[in-house]
Amino acid sequence: MTIERDLAPDLERALTHLPSVPPTTYLTAARKVRRRRRVLTGAAASVTLVGGLAFAPGLLDSPEPTPVASMGPSADRDTTRHPVTDMPALEGVPAFTTVDIPKWAQEYGNNGPVAMAPDNRLWVAPGAEVLRAVVNFLGSPGPGEVPTSYAVEARYEGATTWVTVPMPGIMDDPGRWTNDFELWVDNEARAAQGRPTITERLVHFVGPDSDELAANDGAELVRQISGVELPSTYEQHPRTSVAEVRWGGRTWFVVAHGPRNDAPFYEPYERAVSAPDLDSFVEWLGATA
Repeated sequence: MTIERDLAPDLERALTHLPSVPPTTYLTAARKVRRRRRVLTGAAASVTLVGGLAFAPGLLDSPEPTPVASMGPSADRDTTRHPVTDMPALEGVPAFTTVDIPKWAQEYGNNGPVAMAPDNRLWVAPGAEVLRAVVNFLGSPGPGEVPTSYAVEARYEGATTWVTVPMPGIMDDPGRWTNDFELWVDNEARAAQGRPTITERLVHFVGPDSDELAANDGAELVRQISGVELPSTYEQHPRTSVAEVRWGGRTWFVVAHGPRNDAPFYEPYERAVSAPDLDSFVEWLGATA
């Protein structure tokens, strides 16, 4: 039997709070994220599963919606660096909230801070505070047509989170690999549209059997360390290298993994959320494992 078939029943039972997608989806995602745990508070740690939230629209069966007022402007920042345009809070966003949680905003009885309503408006969960929202982050549907996608930064249940809707839907933690919401939105849009993501813009292995890295177009490879040994809590591969890269006016650190039988994959981390230099970054990886 395959590992997917062996583990699928257990995953179905254990991941009851997650959307109804095939358990092999989580197996594939987990292979990429189980190698690093992020310390949250004190000694508590958690694995972040990117792409672990989806919202399924259905028949509108909620009480009469209550309009959501704009919640004030976000902090000043440079909005010219990335090809996204966001709006302070809910200014200009077709949004509403309800007293109760509509069934179409739930998965297994749980819900996130926002969802897309059947009429394509942005539904905001009771108690959630929308800090920033991007309407149609995947592209305009056409003049006069209703929005088809949203990217939101929200404060909900004591934590700030980044969310995209509708399906396939992504929920991520600010500061996991970047603290720049606009850059995160741009990256998620590129991933959904099949365009190069941040990961694909930085470095690559020079060959199938080499642990040496080379910079991609537009990036500058500052320094690299080949043959890095990661702690046993990480997924182990024959090839693991780290690099310091300059791209987009910022310093990035990349962990490059070369599995034995699968394609290489790369994890980027902005310096602002990790470490000041490459040696410190390697130590940081061990401290957060």
